[in-house]
Amino acid sequence: MNLNFIPYPQYRIMAEKDASEPIVTDFINRKEFVILSGAAKTGKSYFAINLAISIASGKRFLNFDTVKGKVFYLQTEISSDSLKERIDPVLATVSPQNEESKQNIFICDERIRIDKEEDRIKLKSTLETERPCLLILDPFYTLHNLKEDSSNDMAPILTFLKHLASDSNCAILLIHHQGKRNEANANVGHGHRGSSSFADVPDSSLCLFRKSKGLSLHAEFRNRRPIEPLHICTDENQVYVSIVEDKTLVDRRSVLIERLKSVPGHRERAAHLRYHFVSKTDLTPASFNKYAQELVASGRILLEGEGKDTFYKLVDE
Repeated sequence: MNLNFIPYPQYRIMAEKDASEPIVTDFINRKEFVILSGAAKTGKSYFAINLAISIASGKRFLNFDTVKGKVFYLQTEISSDSLKERIDPVLATVSPQNEESKQNIFICDERIRIDKEEDRIKLKSTLETERPCLLILDPFYTLHNLKEDSSNDMAPILTFLKHLASDSNCAILLIHHQGKRNEANANVGHGHRGSSSFADVPDSSLCLFRKSKGLSLHAEFRNRRPIEPLHICTDENQVYVSIVEDKTLVDRRSVLIERLKSVPGHRERAAHLRYHFVSKTDLTPASFNKYAQELVASGRILLEGEGKDTFYKLVDE
């Protein structure tokens, strides 16, 4: 049997018909596989609960519009009573009078294993039959018995979830733990604990960080424009009540200028300057490149050398 190569005009029409629909505008689409990670007690499950209730009620999530739909939440870590105690305060705040939103949230706490073929079949059949717009799996470590640092183990199971999302026209959000972050893996996807497959496979990667004034959400997208980190204010019940502007990030360029002013010769290796920028702003290395390039283009700093011997130098004013 031959491969089915399609003339581009026909392929284009097919692709337009097959385009995925947003469930959270500019943030999550149907058919997308998304991984959210964070350190212990960061609020990953509360993030998922806020997201689920916002979509179930059609209300805004953070500063994004949502499309109302049915959400499946499969959690295998805490008791049903503990989960109820988490959901009720968020529901009472986000959608207190909306009974329909309660009917749009479906909970399952069956102990399935997605590294087992029979459970993968069961999960696939459920999505094909029930057709939710979002499936939340919380948390990943309870859903398998494989080695998370092995790409041979992780790539097949993560690829299964990615294909499942596409085939079932349903977004899948996988809640995972965060690994150790350093300069070498400062991008969002490589912040997930385990093998490089956690960065390579998903359509989007999200990381939550606990901050003194709330939370910081970093995001990387494969299929849409990037966004700056979101600084989130929560109330005592972990309800995501607003996006706040962190005043320390108003002028990111000044972080670079002040750093170069403080070092000998006003000249510093690019890797060290990047590390300083990321640690001071909580932005990604990609943001460092953006602001450094703007300063080079404006003539305020110079770029010297190449490779590991690349330096930035402050231009005398």
